[in-house]
Amino acid sequence: MKWDEKAWNFTVADCDRQLREGEPRIEVLTASNPSLVRALIEGDNKTPQNNQLQIISLTMQTGEELIVGKRLRDILSAARKSAKA
Repeated sequence: MKWDEKAWNFTVADCDRQLREGEPRIEVLTASNPSLVRALIEGDNKTPQNNQLQIISLTMQTGEELIVGKRLRDILSAARKSAKA
């Protein structure tokens, strides 16, 4: 997932922080928060680049994708609205 950080004045790190600080805590893969999942490290083709957020669904239970999607929508909608203000 990518967006124009300068236009929104909202970085991938900001989004990562809000996801981790929320309830429930949601961990995502970013350049500043790399995965410790061995399969990702060994393959290295999934190592995130700057300005990129990745969701790894490896350990998600059924229905948790809806929670993650709603939180992302809420966070990004708020960032977009703030950028327009």
